[in-house]
Amino acid sequence: MRDLHDWNPAEQTAEIKAAAFTASRHIVYTGPAMNSADIREWIENNARLSFARSGGPGGQYVNTSDTKVVLHIAISSIPLPEKQRERVLRVLENRINLAGELVVQSSETRSQVHNRELAFERVHRLILSALVPVKKRRPTRPSRASQEKRIRRKKSQGEKKRMRRPPSD
Repeated sequence: MRDLHDWNPAEQTAEIKAAAFTASRHIVYTGPAMNSADIREWIENNARLSFARSGGPGGQYVNTSDTKVVLHIAISSIPLPEKQRERVLRVLENRINLAGELVVQSSETRSQVHNRELAFERVHRLILSALVPVKKRRPTRPSRASQEKRIRRKKSQGEKKRMRRPPSD
């Protein structure tokens, strides 16, 4: 057992995330790649929802109803091919909590049902955006015309500033 003085929250966070990541690697999904509708259905079937009172406009209604939606989903168990799952975990690693869950809150509207839909949609968009590979930048050189245009512009700016100077004797 560690002493309280030796406890480092950053180290513990890294350990827990590594454990969640390692545990997720043992679940190998060999089925076909999921489409967007399948991912949305998986989210709706596997999410854990909790509700709370949200602030903001709404008058007295705000104080009496739980309209804020907090959605928790164990992202490491998403049924995707291993490479895609690793990519989702890597891209969303800063949004995953100590328990290995992706947590999303929604309190934009006064309706719990609408906030619930917004939370599902937000998680769906996060996962889909994590699956899109980043386009590799192809280095290009400026064209000869653009280089000449830049030099002409610089020369005219220099000339303009030179004309603003007082005449030297």
